[in-house]
Amino acid sequence: MKKEHREYRKVVDYIYALVENEQLSIGSRLPTERTLAEELGVGRNSIREALRMLENMGLVESRQGSGNYIACNPSAAISEAIDMMLMLQQTTVEEVCSFRRGMEKAVCQEAIKKGISDEMSEEIEALLSDQMYSSDAEVQAEVDHSFHYALIRASGNQMWICVSEAVINVYRRWIERVILRADESVRMELRENHREIFNAIKREDRDACEKAIDRHYDIADRELSMKGLYHD
Repeated sequence: MKKEHREYRKVVDYIYALVENEQLSIGSRLPTERTLAEELGVGRNSIREALRMLENMGLVESRQGSGNYIACNPSAAISEAIDMMLMLQQTTVEEVCSFRRGMEKAVCQEAIKKGISDEMSEEIEALLSDQMYSSDAEVQAEVDHSFHYALIRASGNQMWICVSEAVINVYRRWIERVILRADESVRMELRENHREIFNAIKREDRDACEKAIDRHYDIADRELSMKGLYHD
């Protein structure tokens, strides 16, 4: 093993240990590069390499003129990994869409189990109202993203929130194309599906919820296929 790699791992392991021992938490400022170099006896290049890796993983945030801070935003890194899998043909748009459908079913089941808070219910109702009464396709596309992300947050499960946000960030570019290119009747169907999904969650009707989700994604898959957007 090269010395540079050993030093780089030493820095990463040290920062992990500080977090594990609760010496650092989200928002905490990391020791300076100089302090890390002196503490660990490693070169500044190895420290910068380790910090870049952690930043790319969404675990460290670099603030210009202020330093490096502990963060927790791995969703962006997961999204980039999915994009790379697509480019390397290790997965397909169809597989991502299928995963997205199954993921939403699981998330909504979690939301039913947990129960929708009054605050979250009001937020989703407002989104549905905004989408129903807007004729602007771009507004409808943005509200579609916000609606599905709100369902994820309603699950209250941080693992689902992290992974789902990553998948949504990849999937949204395809569903946005569907909404922007679809005629009003298709957009209306999608909006009605949103209402059906949410009503089923409020009624705690698991079967109706899954059927509404299937109707929603059947339309999306059909439009993606018909308009050639799977390969656009």
